[in-house]
Amino acid sequence: MWTVGAAFLLLATMTVLVFFADPVGGWIMAGTLVFVAMVALPMTVFRVRVDGSGLVARSLCGWPTVRVPAADVSTVTVTQVQPFAEYGGWGLRFVPGTTALVLRTGEALIITRRSGRTLVVTVDDAETAAALLSSAASRAAEAQLIQGTDTGGEDC
Repeated sequence: MWTVGAAFLLLATMTVLVFFADPVGGWIMAGTLVFVAMVALPMTVFRVRVDGSGLVARSLCGWPTVRVPAADVSTVTVTQVQPFAEYGGWGLRFVPGTTALVLRTGEALIITRRSGRTLVVTVDDAETAAALLSSAASRAAEAQLIQGTDTGGEDC
């Protein structure tokens, strides 16, 4: 947040200075400032919900949203994350095979999907979230197994 705030303040200061030198350039800078605000601000705060249906991480404005249905969860583990060292910074990051939603240094969930792709999400009380998501995934897998073996007819 401090980095985004400092960059936004620097861009705003530069916009004012450019307006004095060249009004056309000032409007271009103002447009850039608005664009940066529209892209950066929605991704500064996410609400993460873990329940029986799976995980949903949604920004305050509703986009972007990351969903992992409980039936798609293979494993859930907890780890400590260093955003710069592991993902090149904060925010919604894409690394081959992994999507990371890292808004701070600290504990995070590592969710491995049945496809093998992973999702890393920094959350408070990651142990509790991991236990809840693992339980939901187990129930979803049992439900799929029951539905898959149910022939709907007579016993053979």
